[in-house]
Amino acid sequence: MKWREEVFAEVFKNFFPKWNPEKVLDIGGGQSEVKKVLKPKKYVNVNMRYYSGEAWELENTGKRDEATADIECDLNNIKKIPLSSKSFDLVVLSQILEHLYFDAQWRISKEAKRISKKYIVVGLPNELVYYNRLRIFLGAPTIGVSEF
Repeated sequence: MKWREEVFAEVFKNFFPKWNPEKVLDIGGGQSEVKKVLKPKKYVNVNMRYYSGEAWELENTGKRDEATADIECDLNNIKKIPLSSKSFDLVVLSQILEHLYFDAQWRISKEAKRISKKYIVVGLPNELVYYNRLRIFLGAPTIGVSEF
């Protein structure tokens, strides 16, 4: 999805302007948009074999995006991601937590904390606030960055 690449480029340019992580873990990484934007030396996408958009694309066009999971799993059921603690500069959880069961959200968040040695970026949709409804109406993306 091209719009996701554009949003990630904007987010990373503004939030991490002078930092380019060498090792990135993308949990629920879809079509690996984060990899396309950051171009890290090492990138790992933890996801189901195909995310829902790829399944639709494959079924309806006979084609599939080049992105597939490096670690295939059901994020609702995995107990531990098979990676070492503090082994990635950046862990990305973008547009994935809202698709998981509540207990899996907690478990995956704890795994992100365990695996990250520096940063975790979390993106969640919030289409209910008035300004996001207006952005949707105008065709603008609703993903933003909060600093804490």
